[in-house]
Amino acid sequence: MSTIKELLSRLKESLKTPDGRKVFFKNLLKFLPATSLFIAYIILLCTDSYDNKTSWL
Repeated sequence: MSTIKELLSRLKESLKTPDGRKVFFKNLLKFLPATSLFIAYIILLCTDSYDNKTSWL
């Protein structure tokens, strides 16, 4: 539990600087497409119309 608090406090301190905010949002934008594709794939798997022969890419 203390490591999570440490991590959050370090993140909070780094977001106080303008350069830290820029790096945080840059990394966030890098992982946003992968996260959205993963969520869409999970939704596709949960629906009844999923077919193994179909492919997205």
